[in-house]
Amino acid sequence: MGLETGSTISSFITSNPTSSDPVNQGDDHLRLIKSVLQAQFPGSGGLGYATAITATEAELNYVHGVTSNIQTQINNVASNANLTGAVTSVGNVTTVVTNANLTGAITSVGNAASLGSFTSAQLATALTDETGTGANVFATSPTLTTPTLTSATLTTPTINSAQVPTISGTAPLYMCRAWVNFNGTGTVAIRASGNVSYITDNGTGDYTVNFTTAMPDANYNVVVAAARNASSLTDYNYRALINGSGTGYTAAAIRVGLFDSTGQGGTADADTFCASIFR
Repeated sequence: MGLETGSTISSFITSNPTSSDPVNQGDDHLRLIKSVLQAQFPGSGGLGYATAITATEAELNYVHGVTSNIQTQINNVASNANLTGAVTSVGNVTTVVTNANLTGAITSVGNAASLGSFTSAQLATALTDETGTGANVFATSPTLTTPTLTSATLTTPTINSAQVPTISGTAPLYMCRAWVNFNGTGTVAIRASGNVSYITDNGTGDYTVNFTTAMPDANYNVVVAAARNASSLTDYNYRALINGSGTGYTAAAIRVGLFDSTGQGGTADADTFCASIFR
């Protein structure tokens, strides 16, 4: 029969040449095979591969089923990735994708400098041993919102810009919960205070200190002091005292005053009245 023709491997007829074909057609079949192989595997020069292909059958099978440019697919992983299973980074990774959905165990062997962009809430979903809620904090100048510190050791901390001094011994330190310095004459006016919202003027030398945030109960300690611009010796008979009668001693307020210490029952306005609350 005549010499078969074709330009691809698939066009070869495996039964050719037949036993009845002339022997001198054998070299024509060989030339056809060479030209088809060069056409189907042109290499960089168009005449076939210039170097040997060393990939194994298993390695070549990795591309089985690939329907688009492999490099394009790799580039797409840098912007959109859905990775399922154990994801391991070996070496120094500067960026692990921009928008990645990672499912499974994610391990970095080396230094992962960036894991995309995550909010604190998103990162918290990846943690299993965290405590508290809100934003993540780091060692330098963190802002902690209502934290609970259990058996914490604070080394010369600055709290609300007030330096806590170094103290000796192991006795606990109880902070002042409220304090006030006010003018108790005429229209009562607060000079400075902490956790005190206003002063009620109940009459001559009789005041109620109202807390901005109430104490946990009425079992707190009160320290009071007062001063008058003395015009006579009798002015020295007045003492700053706590008026604990009736509703004067509550979690929300404390009633204080400047009373006659001689037992005469008199009161007097204080030019300076100070009160501090400890609990």
